[in-house]
Amino acid sequence: MELGCDTTAGPKSVLTGIWRRTSLSLRGEKPEEHEEVLWLQLDSTFADLRTPRAHASRPIQAFSGHIDWSPPHITFNRDMDMNASGFDDQAELEVRDNRLIERGSILTGDTRIDYVEIWAREPRPPGKRLVQEWHAVGVCGTRFRTRCVELDGVAIVLVAAPTIGGFGCAEFERDADGWERVRQVGTLTAPSPLECVGASALRAQAPAGAAR
Repeated sequence: MELGCDTTAGPKSVLTGIWRRTSLSLRGEKPEEHEEVLWLQLDSTFADLRTPRAHASRPIQAFSGHIDWSPPHITFNRDMDMNASGFDDQAELEVRDNRLIERGSILTGDTRIDYVEIWAREPRPPGKRLVQEWHAVGVCGTRFRTRCVELDGVAIVLVAAPTIGGFGCAEFERDADGWERVRQVGTLTAPSPLECVGASALRAQAPAGAAR
């Protein structure tokens, strides 16, 4: 199923883009960056992949969903989450052209920790902008859910199989030779955006009553 996205109108359109985090500050301390963090936003749909840099002790995270955006307040409603954290992901977001400043707090045990994240928009030549999502039934009746968020030659693909506790996520970049898998996390291998297009087309052509 392809999900139509209006990227030309509405308050969410200002956030549409490829965002790379440049720094994180906790408890008002000096801003640092020990992770590779990619956030793709296409109208209301987002996808986020976070992996530690070399020698950094950071958790791997991957999640996706839809935002509620009433400036400056933003809520990231996660409906696919590698860690099933149930995290109440709310913050204040300041838009400065091609930079975002996100301020919020997270609850760790009984302690609430303030944070500031700085995001920079990655400039790339205009390309396809598309969200694809579908459900499929695999071997032994295992149900899989897949979502692909693609913007201007960069994509995040997530796949989940909740009944077996499986989850996978990958970042892809497109060049003249096609899609390259930049990084992959989780127990399931995420399909490439090209495979997503094929699977989505097959689902669209399935006869009425077929599993979707």
